[in-house]
Amino acid sequence: MLRATASSQEPLPCIDFIAEAEHCPVCGEAVQAQKSKRRRVVTLAAGAFVAREVRKRCGSDSNHPVLVSEKLSCLVPPRQGYGYDLIVQVGLARYLRNLQREEIRTELLAEQGIIVSDGSISNLCDRFLRLLEGLHHRRAPAVRAAMNGSYPLH
Repeated sequence: MLRATASSQEPLPCIDFIAEAEHCPVCGEAVQAQKSKRRRVVTLAAGAFVAREVRKRCGSDSNHPVLVSEKLSCLVPPRQGYGYDLIVQVGLARYLRNLQREEIRTELLAEQGIIVSDGSISNLCDRFLRLLEGLHHRRAPAVRAAMNGSYPLH
């Protein structure tokens, strides 16, 4: 779960992700910081770090939606600790290269310096499949249109 370092006691760097919106998307009023949340995140690009997300809310109506950081949302799924890039890396290793969990763990440690448990590898593989399924469902109309009524063969 952590990037391997000489000393495992070193604190992880903390990176702030502040909701980018300045105005409420519902009423256009100014937004203000509501609260901040911290979570440990691991990505291939940045390794392990603590993401501190500052969420914002409409200043005039608290029933309007809470605004989150789009930058953090592009890196990591909501309420998750592993980045999309790591999920894809693990999913491709498992389903395209047919690597087993221990082989994936060894590869991540050797090439990226990232330690991930066997159970987390299994969970990342499941997340990869769910994300891929969602992508297929969202892209189905475009694929259907590109086929022009033809029949795809596997």
